[in-house]
Amino acid sequence: MEVSVAFDQTYQQHIKHLSTLHTLMGNIDTIEKGFGRARPEPARVDVLAEFTSWLESSKQLHPAYHMELVMVFKHELQDITVLIDVLKHRADLSKAATKATATAKKWKQPDAPPTNTDKLAKQKENDLKAEENSLAVLDAVNKLVLSEQIKKFWLEKSISFRRAMSNFAKTHASVHHSVRHYLCCSAV
Repeated sequence: MEVSVAFDQTYQQHIKHLSTLHTLMGNIDTIEKGFGRARPEPARVDVLAEFTSWLESSKQLHPAYHMELVMVFKHELQDITVLIDVLKHRADLSKAATKATATAKKWKQPDAPPTNTDKLAKQKENDLKAEENSLAVLDAVNKLVLSEQIKKFWLEKSISFRRAMSNFAKTHASVHHSVRHYLCCSAV
């Protein structure tokens, strides 16, 4: 937090100095134009447009940097939220599987003695097999879905991060190129 405050203060001071320089250069230009023919020789190079451009690009640099940073954090938050939802869904499936297992075990070892009817015993046995098959299918589907969701999640996260870093690098390379071009051209 302190770094951000120091950065903001330095940025504000930089903009203030650039604004003062721009104002002074504009005042000098206005005064010298007022001299008419008595303007000092040799004539000054008109640099007011470059100073204006420099001031405007400096004002836009800070918000653009913070916007890129905010977007990176926003995407990270969205990724974490999706992961939490996937894990909650898996926990819900696990609870359902645990409940079904408990039910299946209860049918396997009932507290009350079985009735004499073969039909009821056969039905319980069939229900137990169906329940065990359902549990096995549920477990397999759970593992498969979770595995695929994690792969997809990681791929989307990686692609998103690469795009954000690419945009960030392009933005800063463009600004660096503009400043370097300005410095190179202004030295002439």
